[in-house]
Amino acid sequence: MAAILKSFNRCDYYVGIWSLYMLQGLLYPSGIINRLLQLIMILWGIIICFRYVFLKTYRPRILNATALLIFMYIIYGIIYIIVGNNIITNHEFPTINRYWYLQSSLNSLLPLFVFYDFTHRGLLNENRIKKYMFVFLMIFTLLFIRNSIVLATASVADDNVNNVAYMFVTLVPFLFYQSKKPLLQYAIIVFLSFVIILGMKRGAILIYLFSLIYFLITSNKDSSSKLTLTNIFLTLIFVFVVSFFVKYRLETSDTFTLRIEQTTEGMTSGRSDIFASVWHEVSNETNFHTLLLGRGANSTIAVAGNYAHNDWLEIACNNGILGVMIFCIFFISLFRLLPIVKRKLPRYYSKSLILVIIFMVMKPMFSMLIQNMELSVTLLLGYIASKAQYAR
Repeated sequence: MAAILKSFNRCDYYVGIWSLYMLQGLLYPSGIINRLLQLIMILWGIIICFRYVFLKTYRPRILNATALLIFMYIIYGIIYIIVGNNIITNHEFPTINRYWYLQSSLNSLLPLFVFYDFTHRGLLNENRIKKYMFVFLMIFTLLFIRNSIVLATASVADDNVNNVAYMFVTLVPFLFYQSKKPLLQYAIIVFLSFVIILGMKRGAILIYLFSLIYFLITSNKDSSSKLTLTNIFLTLIFVFVVSFFVKYRLETSDTFTLRIEQTTEGMTSGRSDIFASVWHEVSNETNFHTLLLGRGANSTIAVAGNYAHNDWLEIACNNGILGVMIFCIFFISLFRLLPIVKRKLPRYYSKSLILVIIFMVMKPMFSMLIQNMELSVTLLLGYIASKAQYAR
């Protein structure tokens, strides 16, 4: 037992604390335990972020851009906590407490600094990334099952949309680190395909299809002739199995069929009404101060009765033109990281980063990203950024 504990490092403990936090309501009831875990993670992230922002003389652009976002969300979050009110949406949501805006922002962005630092110190490496993929897979599966049970008991419908599907999409970039195990890669792909289709989240399915196509093309292109034949054979089996499963869902799930019909007819589950309300409010704003700095945290809920489900609109409404500019800086730094990675690191690093970028570019169009980044995304992004920064 002592030997096992000695093999763990700070990165393992951090991922372990996050795992325990995510399993609240499954392993233990929500309350003091998850609050303590949350406090540990946020303080840990703030200490590392402070060190890089104020004590380091040189940082990669991605950290600078992330620091700007964190600074913006801290200011708006604190103002909201001091002068804001608890919001009750006109949808089936609980009361949105004032501290959630700041909490979700810090949970989303601080881990990027943490994993960048862990990589620099040698605590996060490729072997651990391979292991963490299975940790994430297990956690996401448990969350998916829990959500499915909750949705099934809360609705008269047989099937419901499961938002955890987005989490599974973030695991596709991890597959590039398992290139020597094609059977394992394709086994995971089949599993991901099943749960993402079961989740019926149209944005997640679309992003997954783009990611999967890119993965299959690049994996076969860069493989040896023997491995390419293996991949082609496994791809054919994968297509057959998934096609059979989709056919089965079409025949047995009215909700699945309805979601496809809604997609082909351009129905967006009320999103278009939310977009229109938020866009009308932002585009018709005449007050320069509000136009520049926005209406404050969670103002989209006051405007449209719900979150914008689009990061660009959400930030434009909440944080104004200044917030949109900071968000643009973040994405510019993300794209500028790619040629550095291509130049300094092996090819599978850039391929993995491209899938991370695909996810981060596409998800804000359908849902919330910047205040809701999965740990799997920040882990890979922090790892790759740090490896590129210190590569010789």
